[in-house]
Amino acid sequence: MYPLAFQRISLQEIGKKNDEKNIAEGVLQGEETDGEFLEIVDSQQISSVIANGFYKGNSLRDLMEKAAPEIMGKAKSEEEVFPISVKMLVSSEKVRSHIHLASGRTMLFIMESNTEGIIFAGLKKGIGREKLMFLAQKGEIEQGLQKLRVEQGDALLIPKGGLYGVGEGIKAFVFQRNYDIVYQPKILEEKALQQVDYDYVEPSLIYSMFSRNPVLSSRFLVNESEFICDEYRVKKNQRFYIRNEVPVIIGMVNGELTVSGGDEELLLKEGDFCLIPSSLERVALQSIVRSTYLMCQPQAEY
Repeated sequence: MYPLAFQRISLQEIGKKNDEKNIAEGVLQGEETDGEFLEIVDSQQISSVIANGFYKGNSLRDLMEKAAPEIMGKAKSEEEVFPISVKMLVSSEKVRSHIHLASGRTMLFIMESNTEGIIFAGLKKGIGREKLMFLAQKGEIEQGLQKLRVEQGDALLIPKGGLYGVGEGIKAFVFQRNYDIVYQPKILEEKALQQVDYDYVEPSLIYSMFSRNPVLSSRFLVNESEFICDEYRVKKNQRFYIRNEVPVIIGMVNGELTVSGGDEELLLKEGDFCLIPSSLERVALQSIVRSTYLMCQPQAEY
C-alpha cells in the first residue's frame, strides 16, 4: 500500500452524460470551475478512481473489496465500504447558490472566500415545514435559511437532515459519512422536505484555537462518532512523520506538502487530497512552503 490520490469527478458531467457505466467506474473527471466535485467516494453508484502508483486505474470500491483490512485497520467499515466521502463545492460570482440536504453528519470547511462570502446554515427561527415548502415552490428557499459571513478557515458541523449551501465566491470542502451523496433528493421535492431536520436552526460556526507550537500547530474541528477532523499549519521546509491505526485523509487548504510512504511520493497542492491506508505505519510529510492542511479519519474501534 501507499498514499492514494484520486481523479476528481464532476457531478455536473455525470448528470449531463447520464451514463451508468461511467458513473459506476467513476471515470468522468471535472475541472475545478463551478459546481460540485467528488474528491473521495466509495458507494454502489460511484467510486473514486486511483490516479497514482500500482493501483492506478482501479476504483476505491475494487480496492476495498480486495484489501479492506489493509486500508481500514482498526476503523469500522460497514459492509466494507470506505466510511468517509469528500467533495468540493465551488461557487463563482456568476453562479447562483445551491442548497444541500445533509444525508449524514457533515462538516463544511471554507477553503476560499471573497470579501462578501456567505454560507447558508440551518433554518431561520420561525421557519417550519409549510413555510419552507412555500419558499421552495417559489424558488426562494434561501430566504428561509440563516446567512453567515465566512472567511477562509471557518467550519460548520451539520447534522443529518440539515440544510446548508455556499454563496457566491466560495470554495468549500465537505466531509461526511459515506451515505448516498450523489443522488440526494432535490430540495424542491416533498419527500426531501420530509427529511429536513427542522430543529437545525441558526447554528454557529465551529470555534477553536490553534496550539502555540511555532513549527507545527493544530486545532480541533470535529470529534464525532462518524469521524475526526483537525486543521494543521506547518512552517516551510519541515519534515515530520505520522503513524495511524486507521486510514487518514489529507486535504490541502494552501501551500505544498509531499506525502511519502510505501515507495510512493505525492506532491499535494491547494485543493488536493490523498488517502493514507492504515497499513502504512510510518508516513513522511514534508512542507515545501508554509502550508495549511486538514486531516480527517474515522474513529478507531478497540
